[in-house]
Amino acid sequence: EIGEIPVDWEVAKVQDVCEKPEYGYTVSTTEKPIGPKFLRISDIQDGKVNWEKVPFCHCPNSIKEKYILKPGDILFARTGATTEKSYIIKKCPEAIFASYLVRIVTKGIINSNFLYLVFNSFIYWKQIKEQIGGSAQGGVNASSLSSIKIPLPPLREQKKIAEILTSMDETIEKKQEIIEKTKMLKKGLMQELLTRGIGHKKFKKTEIGKIPVDWEVVKVQDVCEKPEYGYTESATEKPIGPKFLRISDIKDGKVNWEKVPFCHCPNS
Repeated sequence: EIGEIPVDWEVAKVQDVCEKPEYGYTVSTTEKPIGPKFLRISDIQDGKVNWEKVPFCHCPNSIKEKYILKPGDILFARTGATTEKSYIIKKCPEAIFASYLVRIVTKGIINSNFLYLVFNSFIYWKQIKEQIGGSAQGGVNASSLSSIKIPLPPLREQKKIAEILTSMDETIEKKQEIIEKTKMLKKGLMQELLTRGIGHKKFKKTEIGKIPVDWEVVKVQDVCEKPEYGYTESATEKPIGPKFLRISDIKDGKVNWEKVPFCHCPNS
């Protein structure tokens, strides 16, 4: 029911391999360190948490013991568009979790890292989308999570699969860090080249700062045609006319033209 799997694997439901899913706690947050950190949906970005930015909360010890986060805990956002957010605790400060998150704790028969990877695969998303019917306002709850069917290899194989895929994630993360550092270097270099040029010795003060003495300061209107506003039309997936570029099609300064829709417009 989840597709073809090796003969020595099983198909299990989340409820067979995990404790009952738990909803988080509701309380006001504060920047003052008066209690544990209070993890919210908004603190999870691209599968990561910057714990330094997570606020604190006040709660009695009985509440803290119930909601305290531990390594291996898997958290899900359970509302609307944020249902795509999930996070596995690897290490964290003393922290509890908010009510719009659902926690899953694994039993001994499944590796938490393996399960988290399944939760980020088409196996999970296909079933979730079927449950919420494609609704943007649909959500994940304890019942829907418990009924998700997953592949269950032998425990040793689970661990090996998780190690391989986690290692790839770490490699990607390191490359992303290098890319971000390169972007910062580029910004600094742009500032240098666009205001000081190459090999200039003499500079003059202008309204935009110091520039080489043989450079000029002009307005955009002096070097460009008059700015133009775009066209208003309905978009369609059917190739009935030209592509119709929208703000939402521009991501990080790039456009995936294959995903840009078409529109109908007269030749004039």
